[in-house]
Amino acid sequence: VDALGVCGGPCEEDLDGDGICDDIDPCVGSPATCCSDFNTNGLCDNEEVVGCTYAAAPNYNPDATMDDGSCLLTCTGDLNGDGIIQLTDLLDFLTSYGNSCN
Repeated sequence: VDALGVCGGPCEEDLDGDGICDDIDPCVGSPATCCSDFNTNGLCDNEEVVGCTYAAAPNYNPDATMDDGSCLLTCTGDLNGDGIIQLTDLLDFLTSYGNSCN
């Protein structure tokens, strides 16, 4: 039985246990099957595009492959823009409730 458990197989060693023989493993010493997938998205590349990956954010970047924490999330109930949902937001809403928008 070889290192991969194959009876009479040619694999002498699989030190990292990733199921790839060390003589052909591009990344010996790592259980990953891909050495250059730094964001673990399954793409073997070093060309990660960082940015906002949350589609509902106003600064969403559809090209981003790795979220960098830059997403700007709006607070939908904060009508006066002070960063807090409170009574003044409700009063602002009630003041304009029923008005027509032209």
